[in-house]
Amino acid sequence: MLKVGITDAPVDFADQVVVQFSGVELKPRDGEAFSIDFPAKRLDLLELQGTRRALLLDGEAVPAGEYEWMRLKVDADPNVVGDS
Repeated sequence: MLKVGITDAPVDFADQVVVQFSGVELKPRDGEAFSIDFPAKRLDLLELQGTRRALLLDGEAVPAGEYEWMRLKVDADPNVVGDS
């Protein structure tokens, strides 16, 4: 079972740090990468400092075994000045 939560370290010089997540991608050690997508979750990381967190996945079934990596899917906005 996979549980993924997001938290952030304290930040002093930002009014908002908004990130939109739409899934995770996992790469098993001996297999092809696969995705677990979910409805987009838009989070202000400034609200998730210290011990506060937001769950992206809570008990998603995944194949047992060793994994090489996990990647968070972030929805970037190409129309934001200075990139998003």
